[in-house]
Amino acid sequence: MRYQFGTWMHILYFTPYQVVDPARARGCLICTHFHGQFYGGHLLCERDGGRSVAGVPAPGVHSGCARSEQMTSSAGKAIRYAPLRPNDLAPRDPRFETLFSLPYRQARRALARVPGNAEHPRYPRFQYKYRAPLSKPEHADHLRDLAVVGRFWLSSPRDFNDPFDMTARLSMESTASERRARFIKMVGQFSKSDRKGRREEVRRFMARPLGEWQRAMQSTMDKHLDSFGVFSFAGDPRSILMWSHYARDHTGFCLQFEVARDARALTEAVPVKYVEDYPVYRWAGDEEQIRSALIHKFKQWEYEKEWRIPWAEGAHTYVRFNPAALSDVIFGMRASDPMISQVRAVLGERPAGLPPVRLYRAEKHGSRYALVIRRLTV
Repeated sequence: MRYQFGTWMHILYFTPYQVVDPARARGCLICTHFHGQFYGGHLLCERDGGRSVAGVPAPGVHSGCARSEQMTSSAGKAIRYAPLRPNDLAPRDPRFETLFSLPYRQARRALARVPGNAEHPRYPRFQYKYRAPLSKPEHADHLRDLAVVGRFWLSSPRDFNDPFDMTARLSMESTASERRARFIKMVGQFSKSDRKGRREEVRRFMARPLGEWQRAMQSTMDKHLDSFGVFSFAGDPRSILMWSHYARDHTGFCLQFEVARDARALTEAVPVKYVEDYPVYRWAGDEEQIRSALIHKFKQWEYEKEWRIPWAEGAHTYVRFNPAALSDVIFGMRASDPMISQVRAVLGERPAGLPPVRLYRAEKHGSRYALVIRRLTV
């Protein structure tokens, strides 16, 4: 995956979100258009404030579907989709140039053959998302987003349970020549002044006290990181701690997504690296250092085995994916029968033509600290 960060001067320029007027969007067909193509051969629609699903063939691009999709929720509230990345129709990872266009079974075999290395890790066959039980109406809506509509909600780092996550210390330690080189690069890239004016800007930047730069740049970096949207996956559906912490003491459920069913969307995820040392971004050095703040986390969180989709300027927006990627639901050992029935009801709203979702339940191992996952037959 490539990360588009730009210089810190560029960070100050944000792409505004375009939110559609719910009154104008009412009654429109909502399609599964993602990265320039349709998935699943169907359209989803919302009419008269309620949700209905229709299996409609979609051989071409829906005429009402723009590259920056907009829609409304069933309550009439505007929904924002994340801005497309630069060159968003191109693969992020060179190993997957041909994978995205393959049929499912070929994509599955091809994905299994892709080797991993230090720069590009080997992708797992499945990714997991733990959920609390559906105790409120909005919880069912969140499940519906993942199981029926096909969209990931991108949280802001400010929403995380770990205030250290996606933060870093900015270091202004540098030589005068390093700072000058960085300022020349910034001014040359973004200034509209003539040659003499650019030299004057560099001179003013060099004269500014480092303490002021430190405070200004730290604030700008923090805002930039907060603007990232993140969707997190877990790596192990048998983790006792994950069931306790993220599925409300084993009363919730865990969603299983198969990467090969939507490789373009799911290979956006990158593995989190767990470290002891707090990330440091050296401003005068390589701008890609900031990546460490996106994918590094304190070592005590290692049990999560997290993979995450980081999306620049995507906080509190949605990203589309093919709902066919949801392959299984695993219920916790304490999941109640009424809650299981609620999940079944939401799964019953999935459009025709999608593969069935299999149901499982986690159970205690009889002789050791472990979970056993068995097929739910009733």
